[in-house]
Amino acid sequence: MHFIFRHKNPKTGEIEEKHTKKPTANIDSYFTGRKTHLYTLVVNPGQTFEMLIDNGLVNKGSLLTDVSPPVNPPKEIEDPNDKKPADWDNREK
Repeated sequence: MHFIFRHKNPKTGEIEEKHTKKPTANIDSYFTGRKTHLYTLVVNPGQTFEMLIDNGLVNKGSLLTDVSPPVNPPKEIEDPNDKKPADWDNREK
């Protein structure tokens, strides 16, 4: 079971697919046998979601943090080319 949604970046206009993380519950038991199941996705106004199978909660989280790649970018981005200048002084003031 997988939940994917498309998100349009408000600054660039680029559309990305966001994938939720794996369900927190063991869902293998639902797929044994030949029974039909009721799949439900609840998206709440507070940017959270819940995934249910037969009204049993199997996954929940935030649309902003519990998806990959995240909707909100990290506050700091590591720069692999970042170096200290040759005349940098490490002494405390």
